Amino acid sequence: MLNAALSFLYTILLGECVTALRATGLDPDMGVLHADHDTRPSLALDLMEEFRPLVVDHVVVTAARKHVLTASHGREVADKGGIFLTAAGRELMLDAYERRMLTCVAGALDDFRSTRRGHL
Repeated sequence: MLNAALSFLYTILLGECVTALRATGLDPDMGVLHADHDTRPSLALDLMEEFRPLVVDHVVVTAARKHVLTASHGREVADKGGIFLTAAGRELMLDAYERRMLTCVAGALDDFRSTRRGHL
């Protein structure tokens, strides 16, 4: 179930990375760290690497350690071969993700404080 939560939030973060790159006029498919493939947004995946541990991994591990995310938030889907988050699990993860993205933090540049989403 933790893998389901990680995968779910990685997908959300990837979408935000694609949107941020397109908003600045960059092509999300032209990556540096990730090899280019036909439909893979390689540059977005490169950008996402910086935010995965600080946002997604932190949200999921914190929720699990505090017993906020429990086994009841996962359900097995036999025909799809895996564990998926329930609606309540998705809502819980999205809420925690959003709070984390809206936290103000200092950046690498002097005098630049913004939300994590602003840094993205």
